[in-house]
Amino acid sequence: MSDSTYNIRRLEKIQRKQHRQQAGMNHQDHSEFGQNHHRRDTTRNFTDFGISLEHLPDLAIEAFKSLISKYDPYCDEHPGRTSVQEALSAKQVKVKRVLINLLQSSLLPLLHQQFTTLSLSLPPFDFPEEPVLQLKYILQIHSELDNTLDQIVSVISAVCPDPLYASNRTDDQHLDEFKSYRLHGLKKKFHEMMTDEVCQIFHQAVQLIQQTKPSTETPVDQAYTDSLRGCLREETFRTCDSIDSIVNWLRGSELDIAQGPWKDELIEIDKILAELMALINPPIITIQNENQPPTSKLARQPVIQLAKLVIPLFKLSRLFFNKLSRRGMNRNRLPLYTKMCSSQIESLEVSTVNVKCDLADMMRVLKLADTAYGAASSQDFIDVAENLDSRFESTLLLVSLYFLPLIPDSLSFSDHDHFKIWFVDWNTQFTLATNNFKNLAKLFETDLL
Repeated sequence: MSDSTYNIRRLEKIQRKQHRQQAGMNHQDHSEFGQNHHRRDTTRNFTDFGISLEHLPDLAIEAFKSLISKYDPYCDEHPGRTSVQEALSAKQVKVKRVLINLLQSSLLPLLHQQFTTLSLSLPPFDFPEEPVLQLKYILQIHSELDNTLDQIVSVISAVCPDPLYASNRTDDQHLDEFKSYRLHGLKKKFHEMMTDEVCQIFHQAVQLIQQTKPSTETPVDQAYTDSLRGCLREETFRTCDSIDSIVNWLRGSELDIAQGPWKDELIEIDKILAELMALINPPIITIQNENQPPTSKLARQPVIQLAKLVIPLFKLSRLFFNKLSRRGMNRNRLPLYTKMCSSQIESLEVSTVNVKCDLADMMRVLKLADTAYGAASSQDFIDVAENLDSRFESTLLLVSLYFLPLIPDSLSFSDHDHFKIWFVDWNTQFTLATNNFKNLAKLFETDLL
């Protein structure tokens, strides 16, 4: 039996178990705890469930510790790996699409809801006179969480078994939404969520439940409890954001998922541009910025002239990526996949990083050239400009080949023609700005500049 088949059957078994549990427990526990919030006799609760308050917190604590041992990579026990991925048959593709749909439309939204419910249900309790009912409800949430996580792990193991191909594979154009780039991203996002956020929630749950244990020696530290609750809320928000991010990763087009780091990198490009502007025209010191360190102005006139010609390169770079973003071309709903390979998708992802590094390198050469004659050469400037030009040449080629043909036309205007003309005009402006800079850079080491 293949590992994919084993994981699918394991998932079906877990789902049947969960359905049986929900059928038997939901009516009793949700109605009993969720609707009857009036005061009850605590002694009667102890008799009903046959559990003492002294032992119930320990039971809940051990339950969450078991989840930590399953998903914390620093523990000895955690889910194992499956075997090498097999070639996908048509039947396997169909099955995997069913599993991915189950993951994004059912399991992940359910996990989102369960973590929110857990966060609201943990101590300190709204009804402290009913600790048994409340702790029992927490144990039920734990059981449902455990089942949901088991199903998600089984789905991910079936869809992307270990070890996967490299994330920059060059021969997977035909794998549609199952290219290695997307599968690697799915596993990475889920793993990071579990280790960085979910396990923290489980640790905080253990500590909060500890506060409910009867003790005559050490009083409850309310400030510590409040701090734990605050941390729990933050981790729950982060976890829910991560769940939404995984759903978007599964539903998004290849342009969507490649744009993950673009926002942060464009912010960095803006910061470098602001630094460049300050080198050309330092800001006037005011009350608002008097505590900031003064910015040194470029001193050599040839360097200042070159710096001014760098500004259009910055602005055109930023304009290009903004046009590709969700505010521009990507506001149209693109298909889930193209004929790009994983390596090409990855090159789109890092395009903003590479452009940012080239622009930062340009800043470095400008500062170096301003220190002394001969510290930087004309060729240093030209090399950086040509590197930047080649970055956009390869990115523009991918956009033209794989995304522009997919843009649907509206009834009133051809969006495809609009973007095609826009990118032609942009390329003309960028080529002109690059040539102007390179022509001036050639004069940098002569007496003509």
